[in-house]
Amino acid sequence: MRDGDEFEERMMAWIERRWRTVFWILFAGTCGYFLFYKWGQIRWLGLADTDDNMRLAEVKAWLDGQAWFDLRQHKLAPPEGLNIHWSR
Repeated sequence: MRDGDEFEERMMAWIERRWRTVFWILFAGTCGYFLFYKWGQIRWLGLADTDDNMRLAEVKAWLDGQAWFDLRQHKLAPPEGLNIHWSR
């Protein structure tokens, strides 16, 4: 038996016993990476395009009490507003 095979078996046994710990370490590392490198966009809510901004406006309207199936956005072409083409 080679040393590499024994090491691989020991590592696989360790991962099988502690897979949740490995998962959470990788998850926390990934979250930390995105928080560190994207902090400017997160802090200033720098959305990538106008579709993202429209979706945010849709969620804000919904949280402010607009009906779920009411697709009218009153901030577009006020005062009547326009219907958006996305469905909820």
